[in-house]
Amino acid sequence: MDATDRLDCRQYNLSALQLAHLLDGDIGDRNPKNLEKEIQDTAIQLDKRLQYLIEDICILYEQGYLNKENWPVGWDQLSDLNRNDNLYDPPLGIVGASQETMDYMSMAMHLGHVCRLLYSATAPQFDSEMAALGFLIGLRGGWLSEDWRAESSQKLLKVLPEEGLKADIFEMPSSDTSKGLADVLRQVDDSFTKEDIVQDEDIELRNRLEESNLTLTPTVFEYAEEMLVTADFPATSPVIEGVVDQTTANHELKKAERLADQLIQDIDSLVHHNYRGGEAIQVFWAIHTTESVEDNDDIVGSVDTKKHQVSKLMTDLCGRESPWDLRPVIVDGQFGIKKTNYGKLIAQLLTAESDDKKYAVPPDNEIYDACHAAILGESDDVRQELMNEVLSEVEIDT
Repeated sequence: MDATDRLDCRQYNLSALQLAHLLDGDIGDRNPKNLEKEIQDTAIQLDKRLQYLIEDICILYEQGYLNKENWPVGWDQLSDLNRNDNLYDPPLGIVGASQETMDYMSMAMHLGHVCRLLYSATAPQFDSEMAALGFLIGLRGGWLSEDWRAESSQKLLKVLPEEGLKADIFEMPSSDTSKGLADVLRQVDDSFTKEDIVQDEDIELRNRLEESNLTLTPTVFEYAEEMLVTADFPATSPVIEGVVDQTTANHELKKAERLADQLIQDIDSLVHHNYRGGEAIQVFWAIHTTESVEDNDDIVGSVDTKKHQVSKLMTDLCGRESPWDLRPVIVDGQFGIKKTNYGKLIAQLLTAESDDKKYAVPPDNEIYDACHAAILGESDDVRQELMNEVLSEVEIDT
């Protein structure tokens, strides 16, 4: 390698005008014959361009210029190589591969494609198995010389003892290995499919979510829609299906779903539980709307229920009757009768009308959405904190 032997980069790089002519037929004010000749001259120097690129990468690697200290955004840039011409249409998605996996494979895919073009255009024949084997040997690597400044191999031989001489030699793989490699390449070819781009991805996404094991709420839809938008893949059916799979696999959403199921059942029990005409929901709501409750006398006047009925219903809600034996909504403690965190959450959901302070049982979907929003951090801080406390305290049926 001799730095003085290098061509001027203008001899092997396509100029802006040459590129414009190749892509759009634009020649500006140039003579087309001269421009064509320049392009031909550039093309036949491509071997030099590749040689220089390989040499530069190896030298920069060996000297540490490609490490994170010197090039902290190197991987971000190399894993995000993009081409903007209409001649190149690589697969935008691989079913089963995450975006992180796609980013990791991106550079190798670009290099592999370039090798295919060069072999196809110049080699006597295109042998994909041999090209792939060459790629694999290159990936094995590890043969950078520790003294790349040596002027020749003869100089290097003179400074090494005879017993220290080693050379990397690869044996051609067996026929079984070659067949296995051919099978892998065939599977790759067979795996390429053309997927229709979904014209109305929102409708398809909504339909897929409705068919899933999650309750479709505005929060769940927005969560999945954001995932689809940021996936950076075309909205094909497999991509949408992958988004739905990731959404339904979200552990936190599953917990929120189970909690919502439980809340719906327990609110129904609270509304319909009674004792000799006295209603548990009235007692619970009176405790919620009364500033301080020391005993049942503090709420008897605010409910259409006798004192002994209030006492019995309070005891039930504290845990004597099911389901409150597992998830009590009030507690009779040292400082009076108060709502548990689970009771506070139910009271929040039973939104009151400001004029007469009557409770209102929300639709099931509203309860699911409230749980989804809190678990995904989309509700206010008070609701989120209360939700976390409830999940850590109460027993949720599974």
